[in-house]
Parts: sequence; structure tokens; C-alpha cells
Amino acid sequence: EDICSFELDGEPYLLIGDVGDNGHQRKRITLWLVPEPPFAPDRESGFPLTIKSPRRIDVTYAEGPQDCESVAFDPVRREIVLITKVDPRRPPVGLAGVYVLPLPDGDLPAAGEDPVMIERAADLAIRITTAADISPDGQRAVVATYGDAWQYVRQPDESWTQAFARPGTKVELGPRGQSEASAFDADGQTLVLTAEGVGK
Repeated sequence: EDICSFELDGEPYLLIGDVGDNGHQRKRITLWLVPEPPFAPDRESGFPLTIKSPRRIDVTYAEGPQDCESVAFDPVRREIVLITKVDPRRPPVGLAGVYVLPLPDGDLPAAGEDPVMIERAADLAIRITTAADISPDGQRAVVATYGDAWQYVRQPDESWTQAFARPGTKVELGPRGQSEASAFDADGQTLVLTAEGVGK
């Protein structure tokens, strides 16, 4: 459902979120932390990618299954941020929730073992969230919707729980189709967004 790119200990990484659950039926979701593979297009084989040493993080929500399309990583605090998506046409109806998971150190639970449990840290005054990202300096988070986006600023001495407890600042994005992904560029000043579908 979402992917983010960042540097960790001076090396490029990707965090890939297998977190979607429209029907609120999954007992666990899975995050993959992988060293970002070099991009080397080849005329014959297309875009071969070799993933080395992936780390699997199985997660469960304390209050039961949630739908999620927004995954971000703060390389400064070494924290994973998940933001749930609430469809007002389907129960349960409420507000989007923020979950913060410190990047686990050492060995993680193996597949089939008990997943890491996370608890709701904050509510956002929005529901249909489709993507999120955190700036490389770990100070700003942008949460996108099908319409506009919302920016949340974390002060140096604050946690993301505290930052997301304040109202976000609206970022007007304009029409762009069904928005499904957003990312800060390496400069932290440019926000890139994509829409779902070919030619969007």
C-alpha cells in the first residue's frame, strides 16, 4: 500500500508496507525493511532488482484490524509511523489514527510468532488518508488524501504523538486524479505525488 525511501546509518533503505485491509479482517500486517537496491535498467531483462537481507516486521493493532495506506519513516528518531484510513461508507466510522513504532533492534519475531503490538497514539481530523511521508530531517510529515494534504511539524524536543495531536496545516494540491502516493525529495523541500492509473 505504501513505500518510503530514506537513509539509515548512512545507507539507503526502503520501508515497504503490506498494510491494506479494506475489510478489517487481517490479524497482522507486514512491513519490510530492505537495503535499497541499485537501479540499473537493462535492455534485455528490463529492471532487474536484487533484494538483500530484508527484515520482516509483523505488526498487530491493539484495538483490532485497521485499514492503512500511509507508511512513513523518521530517520532521525528511527520510528515508523502508520496512519489508518477510515471509509465513512463502511464501519467502523471514526477518525484516522496515528501509530508510532520505534524501529526494533536485533532479531524480530519470525513468521508465525506473535507480532509486535502497536497502540493508537493520536487521532487526525481527517478520515480518507492515502499516503504519508516524513522529511529527511525528521521535522515535517505530510499526509495526503484524495483531495488536499495536511502538514504536521514536529519540534526538536517533541514526539510524533505530540505533533500529530495538533491540527495540521492544509496543503492545497489541486486536481491530480486518485492520489495514492507522496514522497519528499532528498532536499526535503519538494513533495512528489502520484495518481493511480495509467497516464495520470
